[in-house]
Amino acid sequence: IGSAVNVNLVIFYGAPLSTIVQVVRTRNSSSIHRRTMVMGLLNSFFWLCYGIALMDMIIFFPNVTGFILGIIQLTLCTFLPSIPTREADDAVQEHLVANNDSIVTSKEDISIPLDVDSSIL
Repeated sequence: IGSAVNVNLVIFYGAPLSTIVQVVRTRNSSSIHRRTMVMGLLNSFFWLCYGIALMDMIIFFPNVTGFILGIIQLTLCTFLPSIPTREADDAVQEHLVANNDSIVTSKEDISIPLDVDSSIL
């Protein structure tokens, strides 16, 4: 049961990083919840210290992983500021335009093949 809990703990520590691609692409760290990041970082740090004090690798390994993931999150939040939603939307649009990509913003932006009845849209 301890191994299952340790795997769950590493997933808990890494969960905020699920938005890392969005954070880097938009240069906006607002999707990282700061309170959860700080608490996870502190929790992993204290358990890491406890694991080192006991020289217990079962405590040490998942918490060193959590600490490293917490540092990555802290780095992202430090170097990529949190931008309010409207500004973030503008940043995404600028990124899409810069990369010759597009985003559907309205029904008029959708191309409809000629053989499709447009009244169903």
